[in-house]
Amino acid sequence: MPRFAAATRGPARRRVYFASPLDTYWTKRYEARLTLVRRRFKAANILEPRHLFKNGDAWRAAWPELVRSLSTLVFIAGSDGSIGYGVFAEVHDARRHGIATWYLCDEGGFHRDFAFELIDGGASWRRYARVVMAGETVA
Repeated sequence: MPRFAAATRGPARRRVYFASPLDTYWTKRYEARLTLVRRRFKAANILEPRHLFKNGDAWRAAWPELVRSLSTLVFIAGSDGSIGYGVFAEVHDARRHGIATWYLCDEGGFHRDFAFELIDGGASWRRYARVVMAGETVA
């Protein structure tokens, strides 16, 4: 299992985790959002789950240590505004650990004031929740 603890020698480099639904990993949309993340966090080490984990078991084994080593988590939703359970858990865990958490919307803005609405009570792990922006009315 890879080790994710922050290095103790030299200046600390920010560690930004870029979370996204699995079906976005190899899309032009993902690449465009990743470019925005790299521009905003220029000096940071950007961590992408698509390169870190071979499968869900690898993610489950490594995530508890990785999340504690992060300075920031940025996430995107699918084109329909939904996220799966994995991204939901990553955001929840990051917030619980006091890690700065940003939602990168399709218009390119970074937002900290968001919430989640479960889709069908969380029945599907692939479409688990929808991102709700502050002031947005939930149906």
